[in-house]
Amino acid sequence: MNAFETLGLRWDADQAQVHAAYRSRVKGCHPDQFQDQAQADQAQEQLIRLNLAYEEALRIAAKRQIGFNTVSCEDAKTLARKLMEQGRNENALRQLARADSKDAQWYCLQGEILMNLHQYDSAHQSFREAVRRAVRQGLEQAESLLLEPVYDFRADLPAANLGRLMADMQKFSGVFDPPLTEGGRAVLTGRAPVSELMRYQSEVQAYTRGAGYLSLRFGGYEVCHDAQAVIEAAGYARAADGENPSESIFCAHGAGFAVPWFEIHRFIPPYKRPLPPVSKEDE
Repeated sequence: MNAFETLGLRWDADQAQVHAAYRSRVKGCHPDQFQDQAQADQAQEQLIRLNLAYEEALRIAAKRQIGFNTVSCEDAKTLARKLMEQGRNENALRQLARADSKDAQWYCLQGEILMNLHQYDSAHQSFREAVRRAVRQGLEQAESLLLEPVYDFRADLPAANLGRLMADMQKFSGVFDPPLTEGGRAVLTGRAPVSELMRYQSEVQAYTRGAGYLSLRFGGYEVCHDAQAVIEAAGYARAADGENPSESIFCAHGAGFAVPWFEIHRFIPPYKRPLPPVSKEDE
């Protein structure tokens, strides 16, 4: 295990990340906090490993930072690929790290270089980015529905307050069964969105003057009753989400390239495309 892995860091961690990781890990292995001698000895060994890893990782990160200047993502990838083809994988990683941005091809190339260096855990993290893009692409193509949690409710209150309760539940986009009335009291059961009922129990207590009760129980998830308003309030622009892109990575002649989700069908051979669903007439 190299110095960065000992500290739980990626190979390209900077000095600040090395400092933070060391401080976080060293707290849990100080020998003075263990009464058992065997545990104290193990903690001492771990402390020594952490100190050695800290010094080595700090030295590498500092050396990497000297004279470091960014270049465009395309230039960084081009130079890194040339170095990788020459077998100079360490140099390729350093050049790739100079990129001023990271796209799908960047992560794919990083994974290839790390595989050549037998740093399989780090390579795995890079290739995961390609998987994330595949999942995102699937979400782009599917019809997504926004769900929300709902409560199953049961209200027991004076019959004189039943009209107010039913009107409120309709306003909350709730549904309910026909009420049961007996002896001047009424019982109403149904379902309504959690977001609408979070403070409604105290309101029932107030307008019934303490004579009414509303019990709530989690009832699962249903399609959001005001999905458009929630989406607009979130202000999420999927096309501008650089952290979760929906491109897919394809390889040709040893190089990876990004394909937008809406053009992926052009790059899948006919024999690998999903079969259309079988209709009842064809069964």
